[in-house]
Amino acid sequence: MDDLCDVLFEFSSTERMRIMKSLLDERLKLSQVSKNLDMTVSEASRHLQRLSDIQLIEKDTDGAFGPTIYGRAAVRLLAGLEFVSGNHEYFLEHDILGLPEASIDRIGALSNASLDTDIVRVIAYVNEMFQEAEEYMWVMSYTYSLPSAIPIVEERLEKGVTLRTIVPDDLVQQTRDTKTMLGPWGESYLN
Repeated sequence: MDDLCDVLFEFSSTERMRIMKSLLDERLKLSQVSKNLDMTVSEASRHLQRLSDIQLIEKDTDGAFGPTIYGRAAVRLLAGLEFVSGNHEYFLEHDILGLPEASIDRIGALSNASLDTDIVRVIAYVNEMFQEAEEYMWVMSYTYSLPSAIPIVEERLEKGVTLRTIVPDDLVQQTRDTKTMLGPWGESYLN
């Protein structure tokens, strides 16, 4: 637990996180870190020393700093937390813990994504993605179908595109209890 707290403490500094991210792209000498991140040489040196002390970065024989394998792993694993904290308003109202564990573990892959709350634009984007699908469509939804997408999905299924969905358990149970299918999404999910 102490090691985790040490890493989180060092990453709690915006400057050290900026240094770590810049070192992921290229190895830099002290003067380059100072110049690129607009900080004094002494300030950059202090941050580099702290990151070196807990072995997140290392200095090579040419005097350039770069992340250790451990440092790369730590930054990559923090990407999920960075994404969740950067979108905390969304996650206050949306529980992702019902997703498969592998999906939660990969939430950091969304770190370059942005949240769009304009429903018209989102529906248009989803329909466009479905129309362009050639091999598969993987969907996670609170409902079985988006009415405007049903004809598109049906056409894609006829062309051999594979459809997989993740929907809430209560929706699957409701569909099984009533023995009705809510469009092609429900049918593909239950098969």
